[in-house]
Amino acid sequence: MEINLETTRDIIAIIVAVFVFYKFSVDNYRGLSQSNLKELLGLYENIKTNPALLKCYGIEPDNLKSTGLSVDQFVHLVQNFTAGEMFFDTIFEFNRKPTFEKDSYRYYLCSLETTKNAWKYLKIFFPPSRSYGGCIEKTIYYLHNEK
Repeated sequence: MEINLETTRDIIAIIVAVFVFYKFSVDNYRGLSQSNLKELLGLYENIKTNPALLKCYGIEPDNLKSTGLSVDQFVHLVQNFTAGEMFFDTIFEFNRKPTFEKDSYRYYLCSLETTKNAWKYLKIFFPPSRSYGGCIEKTIYYLHNEK
């Protein structure tokens, strides 16, 4: 079977077109995700000045006291984990490992007693049925129950 120059050129053109389309799609998705992150962080920031907004998520502001966190600290954790989720979703497909890597920043956050105590409220924002929320939950469980 002989492949001529025109066939080779056509194959290369198709490969380049697919690559350009893929690259444009990924870059566009990342740009939209970054815009979405800014909007989400801004929305969460509003909770700091108006804690009653937590009721929109089914959380009574006074109930956060049991976690050892103030409203501002809770919102900071939500923002922090949200930024992490966006990073994992847009930079690369989130790994399907059951827990975060030891010595990673997220692993450290999950090791904190306040994060463990706040998880019942945090998981409203990061459902365990999704890979990122599941990883948070499994890391917290591992760190606080397997020792």
